[in-house]
Amino acid sequence: MKYGMYAAAFLLFYGGFRVYDLQYMLGIKQIQGIKQRSTENSVELTTKGILEYVRHPWYSGAILLVWAFNDITDVSLATKLVLTAYIIIGTLLEEKKLIDGIGEPYLAYRKRVPMLIPWKIVQFNSPWKSSSK
Repeated sequence: MKYGMYAAAFLLFYGGFRVYDLQYMLGIKQIQGIKQRSTENSVELTTKGILEYVRHPWYSGAILLVWAFNDITDVSLATKLVLTAYIIIGTLLEEKKLIDGIGEPYLAYRKRVPMLIPWKIVQFNSPWKSSSK
């Protein structure tokens, strides 16, 4: 189970790495904007790759790593719970920032894609569904 969690975390991190603008995430673009005296601070909505399945793959991966490391003892359980709560609170704050920065397109994206647990990975088209054509 532990190695499965490591593998899932790696896939989430790798998927996020492939779609995120790392210069923006690391603050490099913001620093360049300050140097160029640019007032533009727009955030673009990206929904490709892993972001089709989960809105915050890196936070999901971080939670998996928190729970995969070490055995669970009374002390580590408390630490894992606190770290998980911290990540979830950070995710909710990030959600608010994205709603403020992107607006309606992000709200529509939120309705389609889960926040942390990619439970909508496979959607089957049932042959028994009636089509309204």
